[in-house]
Amino acid sequence: ANHELHGFLELSPAAEKQQGGDGDHAAGPSKFSHPPVRVAIHKMTYWSYDRSPTNRGIWVGTDHSWYKLKQPCTQLRSSATQQQIRMEDVHLEFRAQFGLVSNIIDLLQEKFGSTVNNYLVVHAKRTPQNIHALLSPTPEQLRKYPMLNTEPFDLECLRRYPSFVLTHLNRIHSALNEDCVFMQGLKDLEKELKAAKKRKDDWVVEMTKDHLLRVALESEKRSG
Repeated sequence: ANHELHGFLELSPAAEKQQGGDGDHAAGPSKFSHPPVRVAIHKMTYWSYDRSPTNRGIWVGTDHSWYKLKQPCTQLRSSATQQQIRMEDVHLEFRAQFGLVSNIIDLLQEKFGSTVNNYLVVHAKRTPQNIHALLSPTPEQLRKYPMLNTEPFDLECLRRYPSFVLTHLNRIHSALNEDCVFMQGLKDLEKELKAAKKRKDDWVVEMTKDHLLRVALESEKRSG
């Protein structure tokens, strides 16, 4: 299908530097900054989720270029069926899911102090629930260090989307193979979710938009 994306295109920090800008979008526009340009991207043939710390996010590609998706449009637009929709609403569940994946990648790739190793080989031997319990601060710790996150990732969100996380952690590292405790734990969550749906348990109902937005915002805050 010939999918199209409509939105505003801004130069990446690296491209802006090449053209004389400072590349510091976080500090606000400089006198060299190029204003966003309205574009329509046609004939997209690829999409990918980049798991690296510097380029993490959803990318789409054509035969000529790659584009990173950033903020979905908040304005009402007419869809192909003439429905009035906001892209922000359409992508909300996706945004929450990828925020969850991003949080888990962050904790897996956390360094051992100044060494080149990270905690992935350690966490591969633990279940997701065990990791969540170990890294969630106590109320006393939160009172003493209020800047801490209340949890490393949203465990309730993970219970609803274990398959999504499994897919995006596949082949991230040789220690995180399908037989390790962590990946087996995700598979157990899949089985638990399937059984809960069959029993029609209360917790498996669809998350509301407000809940999804809260999950997305909190996950993005954790990944900073």
